Amino acid sequence: MTLQLVDTLLNVNVFIFVGVLVWLFIKKDS
Repeated sequence: MTLQLVDTLLNVNVFIFVGVLVWLFIKKDS
């Protein structure tokens, strides 16, 4: 595995994680 691929996967995972957190926050708020 190249370092570039690992970096991309980490960025995608962080993006999904933040998206889920925001979605849960909005869902809980409404």
